[in-house]
Amino acid sequence: MLFNLKTIVITALFSATLASAYADYEPYYERDFTDGDIELISRADAVESLYALTTRDLIDELKDRLERRAPGPPYDTVEKCRDILDRNAHIEVMENLVYTLETCRKLIQQKTGTLPPVTWTVKRRSPSPPPPAGGKAVKAGGRR
Repeated sequence: MLFNLKTIVITALFSATLASAYADYEPYYERDFTDGDIELISRADAVESLYALTTRDLIDELKDRLERRAPGPPYDTVEKCRDILDRNAHIEVMENLVYTLETCRKLIQQKTGTLPPVTWTVKRRSPSPPPPAGGKAVKAGGRR
């Protein structure tokens, strides 16, 4: 026999169980919509309600919404720059961070009139190793 009888019986039982599980499934059984539950606004009703609005009402609503908005960015630029300078005070920083720190110092000077002092030190890059003697690059572990 090519197939094992036990395998065929188990597969048939599994398929029958799976088929019976999906036979009674109704995907929208939980949703019983009736016409009374859904209120649709007709186009005529929408147009009538728009005619009831005046230009003055629209302008007043827009003015109220604009007044509730914050007048600027969500954070104060000077406070953000002071925070950046404080986090990098009295430590060694990489050379690529110096531009950002100097830009923050200049921005604080423009806004407040005082230039904060430099409180960081620049960490210099370690020098590159000298080229090999003879002018040619040699692979590590290679033949000469």
